[in-house]
Amino acid sequence: KECDWSSDVCSSDLRLDEFNSGIARALELDPVQSDALRWRARVAFDNLDHAAAGRDYARLVGMGHSDVDTLTALGFCLARGGQWEMAAETFAGALVAHGTAEVARENLGVARGKIGRGPLPTGPDDLAREASEDLAKGNMALACWAWIELLKIRPRDHETRRLLVGVMLERKWMVAALPHLEEL
Repeated sequence: KECDWSSDVCSSDLRLDEFNSGIARALELDPVQSDALRWRARVAFDNLDHAAAGRDYARLVGMGHSDVDTLTALGFCLARGGQWEMAAETFAGALVAHGTAEVARENLGVARGKIGRGPLPTGPDDLAREASEDLAKGNMALACWAWIELLKIRPRDHETRRLLVGVMLERKWMVAALPHLEEL
């Protein structure tokens, strides 16, 4: 960052303006240009503008770009905006779709605490209860996450696996559903 102290203008500020203008132009030409959205979201995120970053990450997810990094960043933006239940659902979605998202798992624990749930449950009865409650609330990713955790304890619980697969197929999480379909 180079600054001209006589004018109070920094070269990085000018470069950021140029970047934003270029991205805006790219999105004028192609409003669903995912690379432009991803870069704009990342720059906004890095500059602590979590509301703007969250809008772009949500748009990417809506366009079908639900990779683990995008989901985790969206969850973080939602959390920064105080939308803890949506953040928990988003972090759970990252875990359901991608399985090994450790950052999402840690953030799910934090988000659960903020919505009054406490630590991640590990007992089968607690997991089954939470899955049922989340399903009733429409928190499908949280319900699926709890069922997946329950299946780690009870791998032959075919009723739970059927519930899980049904929701995954409804949500079009085909890749995540496939191993469970094969197990059934």
